[in-house]
Amino acid sequence: MLRSLLVLAVAVLSAPVAGQTTPPLRARSFYFDDFRTIVQLDVRALRETGVWDEIYASGIKLTLSMVQEQFGFDVDALDRLTMTGGLVPTDGGPRAFGSVTVLEGNDELGRPSDLDSDAYEVVEVGGHQVYSARWGGDAFVAPSPRLQVYGEPALLRPVLEGRPRSGLPSPDVMAFTAGKQGTLLQWVLDLEQDRELLGQLEELMKTELGGLTWPDGDAPTTLAGRVAATGDDYDPHVLLEVVLRHGTAGAGLERSEAAGRAALAALRKLPQARLFWPLIERVEYERSGTDATWRVDLGRARNVGGLLTSVSPLLFLGFSTVRVVQQAAAQQVIEVVEEEVEPPPPAKKPPPPPLPKKPEKRAGGGG
Repeated sequence: MLRSLLVLAVAVLSAPVAGQTTPPLRARSFYFDDFRTIVQLDVRALRETGVWDEIYASGIKLTLSMVQEQFGFDVDALDRLTMTGGLVPTDGGPRAFGSVTVLEGNDELGRPSDLDSDAYEVVEVGGHQVYSARWGGDAFVAPSPRLQVYGEPALLRPVLEGRPRSGLPSPDVMAFTAGKQGTLLQWVLDLEQDRELLGQLEELMKTELGGLTWPDGDAPTTLAGRVAATGDDYDPHVLLEVVLRHGTAGAGLERSEAAGRAALAALRKLPQARLFWPLIERVEYERSGTDATWRVDLGRARNVGGLLTSVSPLLFLGFSTVRVVQQAAAQQVIEVVEEEVEPPPPAKKPPPPPLPKKPEKRAGGGG
């Protein structure tokens, strides 16, 4: 009897409550579990620290209006942009690095206008409309008016189907990000997972920094850094910090130090970097354990805004060019497909019926 009552109690407690609905998806539901790579821009902190007002007053309004037109919403509606990454399975091959980007808003976020082009197809997953690129690339979904997600369809589908992730960071990420005051932008990039990024850094050292290389097995394991607001609330400054972490404090760390010195020396001689020369002279270096750290006070936020105003048109031009090229390539594929489908040949008209023969004249006979 007691056993039957216990079974009945468990069944009642585990049964879904009438009218119960699935909890709404949150930003963290899409983060990688135990992620070791993250890039996060805290727009809300930009506003609360006063840095945003200073940057906006510097004359960057025109560039921001162009960016807002591309993304379909006012930047004041955005609170946070977060990208997390990690290794994901591939079809029949080794795991590759993948990522998911999440946008959180304090108001409704519009959607990019190019989603209405033929480059995307719409599929429904878990009651959500997913815009998938027809020829590869990231998909887009808005689980709620204030939440937008970009990522490979295979990474979005499980979450949309009711299997959200915990989205908790790894201890390495926590070591870099926990307890940091005034952080506006932060990144922790795991180079052991993202081998492509590590290869790009190695190529940069070989070609631009005097042929430097890291010893086998002693390349950096993490590239981290942050941009933070410091100083007084009424006159905030902006701090930039970059860290290369190695597994040991050996020859690899010494090569990273040498690469840092070579990079600063090259920038001091580069005419295109003339705007940054005063900042380069203020860069400070510190070695702490297995970390090589460079930091510089970029100055008052308004001055940083002026610097961004000078270089942002070039960045926006590059961004716009990429989007235009992608759309043009997609359109070209569409046109090729349409050309391959030849219309059926026109039906042949039946030949006209033969004309009736005239009666032959017979030779007449006299009587």
